[in-house]
Amino acid sequence: MKTKRLLLTPWFIVGLSALLLNDFYLKSAFGNFFTGKLSDFAGLLVFPLFMAAVFPRLEKSAAFITGIGFMLWKLPQTTPLIDFVNAMTGLGLYRVVDYTDYVALAVLPFSHYLINRRSAERPVSRPFAGTVATYVLAGIAFFAFCATSMPYNLYEMPGGTVFIGKSYTIKLPKDSVIGVIRNMGYNCDSCGELTDPSLPYRKFASVGGRNYYRTNNLALSRGNGKNGANSGSDSVACVHYTLDSIKPDRTRLFVINIVLPREGNIQDWKKLRALHDFYKKSLKKGLIDEIKN
Repeated sequence: MKTKRLLLTPWFIVGLSALLLNDFYLKSAFGNFFTGKLSDFAGLLVFPLFMAAVFPRLEKSAAFITGIGFMLWKLPQTTPLIDFVNAMTGLGLYRVVDYTDYVALAVLPFSHYLINRRSAERPVSRPFAGTVATYVLAGIAFFAFCATSMPYNLYEMPGGTVFIGKSYTIKLPKDSVIGVIRNMGYNCDSCGELTDPSLPYRKFASVGGRNYYRTNNLALSRGNGKNGANSGSDSVACVHYTLDSIKPDRTRLFVINIVLPREGNIQDWKKLRALHDFYKKSLKKGLIDEIKN
């Protein structure tokens, strides 16, 4: 059987359907651990089949190449490359740095088995309907793979910056706080003095002119806020904050704002307030509590 027929197998169709359904509905409607991992499993099942169908010479190594690519994609060290591609193309590629996603690599041996089992069969004649279906499914699969790497919150969440203005005291030295953040797989980059005049005056007065830090692609829990503030995303583009040593073993972390993956300007004050409340809680759970623990 020719490798292009891999796209017509039940496993490919079911996996592709699961990927699309999860990315465009389930994640937003039922954001939880299961939906967070389903796309990884479905994607790693069908992508090697797609690769073997498009590049028949890679049928023996498609699963291996996919696994290596997935591991590199999830590493924080690839963030500069992704940022460069986004800057050059405007695509807005992003991903969540979450090492628990590596559990989905367990599906690759099965994908490899499907490829080579099908490839070992005798080629069969392919009627016109089968040809059309193959190319249609190939196009849908390409769209699905691209959409998985795009910020799917484009459809439901406004873009822009959300001011947080929340201070936390952490029982660790400043250098240790920076080290913990980096050990979590995130960057913690010093960005010089803060001079953004757009921040609310009272809050800005306490941080203006001081060094601040930035962490990109911070993974946060999914969920719904008030007044329609559905995050629809697993990460924010970046978080800005200050770090001040108040004692040798105490650090004050002041969260200034978060920048959403999509560019824009939130005008609705009710939605802005709802996003503020939602992300303040999410940041405490996804960053502050993790640092303290």
